[in-house]
Amino acid sequence: MGTNIGTSVTNTLVAMTQAGDRSTFRRAFAGATVHDFFNWLSVLVLLPLEVASGYLYVVTELIIESFNIQSGEAPDLLNVITDVLTEAIIQLDESVIGGIATGDPEARNKSMIKKWCQTYTNTVRRAVG
Repeated sequence: MGTNIGTSVTNTLVAMTQAGDRSTFRRAFAGATVHDFFNWLSVLVLLPLEVASGYLYVVTELIIESFNIQSGEAPDLLNVITDVLTEAIIQLDESVIGGIATGDPEARNKSMIKKWCQTYTNTVRRAVG
């Protein structure tokens, strides 16, 4: 919640730096204002909810306990979420990356990409007759 408030102040200050050009300033300030409303509404909804019920603390505690984190160990939260999507789009050849890192001259001429997403062209077939 503190981050939301801090971001609101920061993006308003950044929008103010565009005051030299009226058109740019209007767009920048409008964007900052929309972002500010989202941040402040989040705080206005979540803060009373947390004060009244402790809901966010309880949910966070349950999530942390479910990871079975050992002391000093950090979970790979984003990797669990993004690996499936990333691997469907592109896969890098780690042996080529390792070869480049170790200075193998043959690795410089190889592609680091093992697999990349295929693009398809949408075509419409019309019946002739």
